[in-house]
Amino acid sequence: MIIIVLPDIAEEDRLMARARRGDKRAMKQIYQAYFSPVYNFIRLRVDDSQQADDLASDVFVKLMTAFRDGKAPRKSLRGWLFQVARNLLYDTYGRASAYTEEALEEWVPASREE
Repeated sequence: MIIIVLPDIAEEDRLMARARRGDKRAMKQIYQAYFSPVYNFIRLRVDDSQQADDLASDVFVKLMTAFRDGKAPRKSLRGWLFQVARNLLYDTYGRASAYTEEALEEWVPASREE
């Protein structure tokens, strides 16, 4: 079973406020807290782990660009990140993207018989 752990919403709001003011430590904390969940979200849909890593990195490049340009998310950082991740998946693979057997095998424990 995959569990995606995200920071508390109040902590997320504080990080976003600091990042909007240009606090680089806040941006680093956002990256550290959210990269793994975003990567896991993408990895379940992409066979290639390196491609998943590249796409997850692209999500954070877009976030940093949004902060720089004053277009950062105002309400839900997590919603914004996962929407961007989903849009990158659609742009790269189309809407046919589904759970891949290879990716699932990494996450689903085998039964005792196997």
